[in-house]
Amino acid sequence: MEKQFVDLLSEELKLQKNVGQEHIHHMNITFGEARRAVSQYQKEAEKCNTAIETCEQAREQAGTLTRQDEKRI
Repeated sequence: MEKQFVDLLSEELKLQKNVGQEHIHHMNITFGEARRAVSQYQKEAEKCNTAIETCEQAREQAGTLTRQDEKRI
């Protein structure tokens, strides 16, 4: 009887260990996917920041040209 109880406990521990390992594996995969997504978002944000800077420079140049034209008139 005691051997059966020990066998059952051993089996339960093995199952819990397997479930824990599966959770860790899933978590590692999810973490890797999240890191890739963050990297992609950072690249897109850098592109956006560059575009904004370009736009601001163009706006400043347009403003300067407009003021110069107004002075001539």
